[in-house]
Amino acid sequence: MILRAMGVGVTLLIASASTAAPASATVLTASVTASMTASVTTSVTAAPGGASDAASGAASDAASDAASDAASGVVNPEIWSWGPIRSADRAGLAKGKVVHDRPGFVVNGKLYDLPGRAGCSWLKLRWLKDDGGKGAKTYGNCSGSKPAGFSVGVGYVLMIEGRVCRGTSRKITGACSSWEGVWSQGG
Repeated sequence: MILRAMGVGVTLLIASASTAAPASATVLTASVTASMTASVTTSVTAAPGGASDAASGAASDAASDAASDAASGVVNPEIWSWGPIRSADRAGLAKGKVVHDRPGFVVNGKLYDLPGRAGCSWLKLRWLKDDGGKGAKTYGNCSGSKPAGFSVGVGYVLMIEGRVCRGTSRKITGACSSWEGVWSQGG
């Protein structure tokens, strides 16, 4: 079985019906239109000499699973890793991923608070939207034993920055890192 990405929103799935006749295969093409509606075209070709119905059925099942993924918009999301970003006193750390999928970008990650240190760790994220607007979100973690997970949808942006600070359980009090790039358009 071969799964090949042809571009954004277009995936080609080729599953051979038999090993004796690799030229006969099931081909699925999914394309997503500009209005975000998906149209799916499926064509099945039988193997010469009669491929087994089980092989054809398995290929059709794989094609329908891929078609449902394409229609739901989960085809080939782009993912970038970021971090680690450490607080100035090195007691807080954050790292994660930025996922570009419909609609826009999502920042995921974990915020760590090192054990044995007084206070809590805080992550501040800020971003500049493609329409000139700004956004920000702050996350805290006071548990020295387990990281705090976070996820924020930021929409379509030009850049995302983050910094890790220290503070109390209610607010940031200092020991912040400088603003570090999480993601920016063009690298």
